[in-house]
Amino acid sequence: MIEDERRLSQIALSHGQARWVLRHFNMASAETDASFNALLKSLRLAGIPFAADEVGGGTGHNVTYQFPHLMELALALAFRTQGILPRYFLSLIANNREKLRHFFQRAYLERESGLGARLGLYEGPEFPGGTETHYDRAKALTNISGTYLHFAMVDTRGGMQIPLEFRLIGPAEAVEIFMRGHMNIYPRPPIAISDIAVDIVKLATSDDIPEIRRGRQ
Repeated sequence: MIEDERRLSQIALSHGQARWVLRHFNMASAETDASFNALLKSLRLAGIPFAADEVGGGTGHNVTYQFPHLMELALALAFRTQGILPRYFLSLIANNREKLRHFFQRAYLERESGLGARLGLYEGPEFPGGTETHYDRAKALTNISGTYLHFAMVDTRGGMQIPLEFRLIGPAEAVEIFMRGHMNIYPRPPIAISDIAVDIVKLATSDDIPEIRRGRQ
């Protein structure tokens, strides 16, 4: 845990290096350079990933991308792949920044422990009455672990998107939410935020990350 915390605290990238990380993130690899640069610019103008007091001022001011900044951008890209429109998800991220950054930290630190502790997923007959467990007839399927962001949103008439819940959950609850009936409401599945955090940290601490000279941001 201490080593993981140290790794997160040492992430400090220039804009160019952050761009390299996000370009190699699976949810952005299909973008052209021009469209990706335009996307990052639009996110920056919308306040993602920096709070107003983190930007500083003055001509040529350089910003430093730390772990939570990279995660905000990665989450925006994840939302984009789910078809959530910018005018909704950008404000949701910015308005919940403090809570999200706590989630990001916990998602990485508890990717296989605590809330995200590894569990076995089994296949078996239906539990009569929802209580009886048939361990003798269960078939092991896979292990599940990591934390998930339950940022459930539903589409309403007129194109509005409304968040129903906003929680960090473990693997068992993520499976339950994904599989349960929704009574004519079909929110998007929980986002595998621990997996995203692992990928971002791996890229941000890679020996392959280039030494890109800091310029005006």
